Amino acid sequence: MLFDQSKFVNSILALQDSAIFAEVPRWRLEQQMRERFLPYFKECVSWESDEEKEKVFDYMKKYGVQSQVERDFSPRRQHINGQVLYVPAYEMWTAADALLMLMTYRNSPKLVQATVLEHRNFIQEVAGNLLPDQSIAWVYKDPSEFDRLLDSGYSYMTFPVVARGALFFEYLCQLQLAQKRQEIRQDEMNTIISEVQTLSSHVTKTLSQLQAV
Repeated sequence: MLFDQSKFVNSILALQDSAIFAEVPRWRLEQQMRERFLPYFKECVSWESDEEKEKVFDYMKKYGVQSQVERDFSPRRQHINGQVLYVPAYEMWTAADALLMLMTYRNSPKLVQATVLEHRNFIQEVAGNLLPDQSIAWVYKDPSEFDRLLDSGYSYMTFPVVARGALFFEYLCQLQLAQKRQEIRQDEMNTIISEVQTLSSHVTKTLSQLQAV
């Protein structure tokens, strides 16, 4: 697969000039950050060739557990362009979708180390310039990132450039929210200062009137 790193980095850097979030509950922040960040990654991934695409799908069909293969490669009822069609899910995948799904395959903790290494090597082979040639820290999905055990596996934060982009995105989101809270607090403080000044003026005026009696 091909990953347009320049496009990815420039898209993330451009966010500095835009408001990413309004104020949101803290319990929703992490989920929203994941939802907002993912498209920046996905739009930068493409297939290197049709042969590569077939290679990935053949691998998934061969090594997926039955429930995965049935879910992803058997015809399913889907709404496409206003029509109800029965097509396999994989036919609707982008290259990024396929890569993310591939990383959830062969995810059983019972796998022997040789199988784990084989799967990692295959991911590294097809992920192209997303993964470096040197050693890789394989990052697993956090439990909050999947609903079913079937969808566990490796996180796309395994890809170093994505992990760095996500960290920048997270800090930028937190900074913008903190700045928003600062603006709100400053407005509140300005209101209080104005109230204090008005009341001080009233106290001084009435004190003068009282002393003049």
